[in-house]
Amino acid sequence: MKYLYVGIAILAVILGFCLTTTFLLNRYTQQSANCLREADTLAGQGRFPEAAAKVVRARELWDGHRCLYGVILRHDEADEVTFSFHAIERYAQLADREDFEADCASLVARIDHVANMEKPLFYYVF
Repeated sequence: MKYLYVGIAILAVILGFCLTTTFLLNRYTQQSANCLREADTLAGQGRFPEAAAKVVRARELWDGHRCLYGVILRHDEADEVTFSFHAIERYAQLADREDFEADCASLVARIDHVANMEKPLFYYVF
């Protein structure tokens, strides 16, 4: 009977870890995605210096949690997001509105997708 309790305790700890990492991943990715959405809005208004600052802030938020992403995510997914930040920063510096908006929307979608893939939803399991 003692082994049953030990097994249940181990499963509870693993479940707690999974739920915590899912919550943190969602929270942190949404912070970066929200900064990028604000940058996209600013770029649409032609305010590229402010948009560039928002992109830098979004990248800093992403990079600040790189260790967590390295544990939870596949490395190629996290690397794609990191590399995309560099391209968007360059478009913001060049005030290239079309490329900036297209890549910014793509990066927001990629970040949202990365966060959603880690949620325990039935269509990700099967």
